[in-house]
Amino acid sequence: MKKLLWVLLVLISMCLISTVVFAQENSLTITEQPTSVSVPAGETATISFQAEGEGLKYQWYFKNKGSSVFYPTYSFDSNTYQLEMNSARDGRSVYCVVTDKYGNSARTNTVTLTRKSTLQITKQPTSVSATIGKTATVSFQVEGEGLKYQWYFKNKGDSIFYPSYSFDSNTYEVEMNKARDGREIYCIVTDKYGERIQTETVTMSMKVHSEGLEFSLSADKTYYTLTGIGDCQDTDIVIPDEYEGLPVRSIGKYAFYNCKSLTSITIPDSVTSIGKHAFADCSSLTSITIPDGVTSIGDDAFYDCNSLTSITIPDGVTSIGVCAFCGCIRLTSITIPDSVTSIGNGAFSGCNSLKAVYYCGTKSSWQKVNISASTLEDISDLVYFYSEQQPSDTELNIGSYWRYVNGVPTCWVPVD
Repeated sequence: MKKLLWVLLVLISMCLISTVVFAQENSLTITEQPTSVSVPAGETATISFQAEGEGLKYQWYFKNKGSSVFYPTYSFDSNTYQLEMNSARDGRSVYCVVTDKYGNSARTNTVTLTRKSTLQITKQPTSVSATIGKTATVSFQVEGEGLKYQWYFKNKGDSIFYPSYSFDSNTYEVEMNKARDGREIYCIVTDKYGERIQTETVTMSMKVHSEGLEFSLSADKTYYTLTGIGDCQDTDIVIPDEYEGLPVRSIGKYAFYNCKSLTSITIPDSVTSIGKHAFADCSSLTSITIPDGVTSIGDDAFYDCNSLTSITIPDGVTSIGVCAFCGCIRLTSITIPDSVTSIGNGAFSGCNSLKAVYYCGTKSSWQKVNISASTLEDISDLVYFYSEQQPSDTELNIGSYWRYVNGVPTCWVPVD
């Protein structure tokens, strides 16, 4: 009987020990699963989890995007997986198998590492319009590393876009002409990691004339005079040749006075006169096209237009008003037609950079022009007379002469 009791006690003890061991062997638990992460290229991607157990060992496995099998990695022996993100690791799947000292194992969920793009367009391009011969510029703002730009264009009537290899920046610039009117463009930007992003598609159009200008109807109701810039926001002004079905004949006094943002202006052939102070104090004005139809340039018309460097007065102009170009400190040359019969007092006063006055007539014709004494004093040593043929050395010794070479006024020099 005692022997039987002893056997029972042994069996009970063994059962208790097995229960304790079993409990110990099954104490491995993953308490917090890993989560997928997304980080920019060049930064560290970190994946971790929490596990409870004794004598834990960790074996991580990975599978790159496009691969069908997982491979073990021996670089990490903890609950944390860390590496620097790059293009090759984008889309990598990972999981970890944890083993305790009793041989029990547990597997985490599979999570993914993705490369977070830093490439972004912060300011989209906008459609633009420009007059013929002027530069049309489209640009945008983008953030990223090692950026490369590929522009694409499609002209009006085309069905597909073509790559343009003329520009490798965030700016697309072309001189506007009729063929480019209605051109659509966009840009694809690629960063050093191969990430790509596309801008919105915008249109380049040919500007016929500026909108928002102010006009007044003549007393006889036969034409209009441009009287002011009105609501127009253009810096390159194009004046229409007609307004409400009637011709625009003149630019009134003070029409663009003190328009400091104005950079260029195109005047139509219909205009015959430019009024007093019409462009006075337009300090940013660098370019103006005066048509052949203009016959008079009023007093102070271009007073203090200190960004003008050269100007050609067309055939047909007969009078240049008092102080017409006074204070144009950057004006280096001016071409005056032989149609001019009078030049007002101080017309070129303060034009300290003026180096040449190209007169389109002969010396005798110039002597017949009614020029105020002060103006003559300002420019007498700068006047060049037109000659299609090489003047003789004697003539060159007593006067200066010029001719056009490829459309540019060029002085004659003595022949060696």
